[in-house]
Amino acid sequence: MLYLLTATNLEKLYLGCGIFGAGIFVIRMILMLVGADGADTEMDIDAEGDVEAADGDFDLDADVGLRLLTFQGLMAFVMMFGFTGYALTRSSAITAPFTLLASGAVGAFTMWLVAKLFSLMMKLQSSGTVELDAATGEEGTVYLTIPASGTGQVRVKVGHHLKVVDAVTEEGEDIKTGERIYVEYAMDGRTLVVRRAGRAQ
Repeated sequence: MLYLLTATNLEKLYLGCGIFGAGIFVIRMILMLVGADGADTEMDIDAEGDVEAADGDFDLDADVGLRLLTFQGLMAFVMMFGFTGYALTRSSAITAPFTLLASGAVGAFTMWLVAKLFSLMMKLQSSGTVELDAATGEEGTVYLTIPASGTGQVRVKVGHHLKVVDAVTEEGEDIKTGERIYVEYAMDGRTLVVRRAGRAQ
């Protein structure tokens, strides 16, 4: 506390940025791990200035890590900008302009690194969707009853493996445990859309 009274305004600015950025960054990471991060409210901004809601529909043909700007990335920038600047200002041989440039460079690199990590995570999620696509056209059995307006589970062949996967139906009525089903398509990386086997579309 005594140090804060004697610290320069620049040191206080750096330290405040570091603590604020780190706090928000850690809280967001914890919320992401428990699935309550509200990621659907974030915005993706690409290099051409287009803005899209982050609803899971990503263009994986481009290098997402180089064009993705997220709130989490901004907090990583603020955190590293603050802590790097604070560490550099402790050395009397380093000028204030240099600390600003060096801190900005470290913060920008950290933001880029976080974007790359998110890019890898999204590609892993995409690979799950591709895997479930292999179940399209397969027949299986209902493992847990699929309600007309809810999610159940089916046992179906995905690739070369027999798996239990979440499933929904568009038939408008329940499909009971043990009934045969036909996979119409993969709705996302975790859920299949199915109908009773032998029933016309």
